[in-house]
Amino acid sequence: MTKCAALLLSAALLAAPAGRAETVVARADWQKARSMLTQGEYRPRIAVELKSPQRVTLTQDRGEFHPRKRKDVELKPSQWVKGKLIEATGEGLQVVFREHEINFQREDINRIRLIPRTQSRWAGLVLGIPAGIGAGFLAALITSGGDVDRAGGAQTVAFIVTLIAVPYVFHKLWGGNRGAVVVELEESTANNPPVPAQASGSLAAK
Repeated sequence: MTKCAALLLSAALLAAPAGRAETVVARADWQKARSMLTQGEYRPRIAVELKSPQRVTLTQDRGEFHPRKRKDVELKPSQWVKGKLIEATGEGLQVVFREHEINFQREDINRIRLIPRTQSRWAGLVLGIPAGIGAGFLAALITSGGDVDRAGGAQTVAFIVTLIAVPYVFHKLWGGNRGAVVVELEESTANNPPVPAQASGSLAAK
């Protein structure tokens, strides 16, 4: 019974609900989306969803005595293109994708997925490691039936599983649950030039 209880305890710690990461959807024009990217509240790793397919050429360095290899990659609208943000300009995004810099024009971008930064990420790990060690010894003691001199495979398994499970739960509770923010780009008349007919009409009125 004690062995089963220790194993069940370890499994419960590993599968404990650690807060569900929610995805928040926000609609914004390019100016607002650009300000979100440059404020520093989000991690530099982003994901971009395109409106239409785009082909990019990636050059692989195969060494000093081998020719460089070029590879064509098709970026499909149904897939998120994950990369590291370099710069967000008025024209679009500059992203590092598979160690290559790629420019995405803002009119070709449908959505951008961002991950917020968490201040307590390392605090969860720092608290979880000593808690995991203590819980691991407790699980091993329960498995051995209270005999500290008794050692076996079940005690070792209980200690290792609990040692991994507890820091994982602490990490999820105090830093792993960052969620995501999906920015859906919308057209803004403030960012578009005036229609020629409107411009000529305004000049005629003057």
